[in-house]
Amino acid sequence: DIILTGAVLVRQGSTKVKPCREATFAIFAEVEAVVRADPALGLGTPTVCSVAEHTFHTEQTATGIQGRLPFTLTCSTRI
Repeated sequence: DIILTGAVLVRQGSTKVKPCREATFAIFAEVEAVVRADPALGLGTPTVCSVAEHTFHTEQTATGIQGRLPFTLTCSTRI
């Protein structure tokens, strides 16, 4: 098993949560689309990768809102 931790981070100058959440999940959807298009992510067969364990967080900063979406990419294969 290969386990990678990644995160999507979006910073906006406003304090509105909804546009920040939408932008964060739009980027995350692109990550998911890449994994769905090639579940092996270019690795040899029989590798299968999937995205899991994601939770959206917001923080107010001095310059506006920040959206953070950490996620785990898990790849399983046999040698």
